[in-house]
Amino acid sequence: DEVIEEPLGGAHQSLPDACARLEDALVRNLEPLLGLSTEALLEQRYAKVRKIGSFLEDGVPQGYVPPHLRSEAS
Repeated sequence: DEVIEEPLGGAHQSLPDACARLEDALVRNLEPLLGLSTEALLEQRYAKVRKIGSFLEDGVPQGYVPPHLRSEAS
């Protein structure tokens, strides 16, 4: 999950820049998933869905690894 910043003045002011930012974010977040098996993808998705609605008082969920730091083995 990632928030993509809009170009100065908003996406409607610079559609090419907004599209480039979106493309960069999609590639950055989807490329690491290409090497994963269907089973691994499903397990990651189920783990994410199971965490919906939970909260922590002291930070990040145990075992959470941000998408940009994940490897095929995790």
